[in-house]
Amino acid sequence: MARGAVKGKALAPRPGYSAAMRRAAWALWLLAACSKHSDPTGTAPTPTTATATAPATAPTPTTATATAPTTATATATASAAPPPKTYTRVLHTGDSMVGGGLARALRPKFEGDGAKYFRDVWESGSLRDFSRSDRIPKLIKDHRPDLVLLSLGANDVYETKPEVMAPFVAKIAKMTEGVDCIWIGPPIWKDEYKRLVPVLRDNAGPCKFFDSSDIEMHRKPDGIHPDEKGGESYADALWAFLHPPAK
Repeated sequence: MARGAVKGKALAPRPGYSAAMRRAAWALWLLAACSKHSDPTGTAPTPTTATATAPATAPTPTTATATAPTTATATATASAAPPPKTYTRVLHTGDSMVGGGLARALRPKFEGDGAKYFRDVWESGSLRDFSRSDRIPKLIKDHRPDLVLLSLGANDVYETKPEVMAPFVAKIAKMTEGVDCIWIGPPIWKDEYKRLVPVLRDNAGPCKFFDSSDIEMHRKPDGIHPDEKGGESYADALWAFLHPPAK
């Protein structure tokens, strides 16, 4: 404190100071007072710069490889079709359609498979004749076939009411029970004669029915019976029926 100053009272202005000088002195005094509370080094702290740290690189996502499930084979492996049945003893009986070209063409086919082929013909034999005869049972007893071929119906195509033939067909077929049997329908030579075919087909059980009505074949001069060449076509068609292609 300045000498001669009274404690607690501001210094009295000295004579000769102008108002401007007094204001400057006052400002200096305030500045000095404020500097007592500032940083003694006088250096403003360097603000910490917040460094924006980039986020860590995101890990590359693992690409999930969609593994397709094992595909089941679309087409199921079909069971192998059973091989065509082979026969050791074949009896072929019936009307005149047995003779001629058909029998001559069939014999080597069956013999080539190791079978014995027995041929029997009843010329002009009708469905009524065969149904009333013991011819077929005797032939089966004598030859002991494992396959019977019946060529019947050619002499009955003239029947205008073919349904009357149904019981005769059924009786003949029943004679072959216990033996594999194929009923070979007649090779129709006039469309009107096809009326008998449904009667044969529907009553031939347990025999399988082979429809010959639409087979193209060469015939003898009578226009009815197959000749040698026709017999080959006829036999080929029947053989294909006996040996269907594997599916």
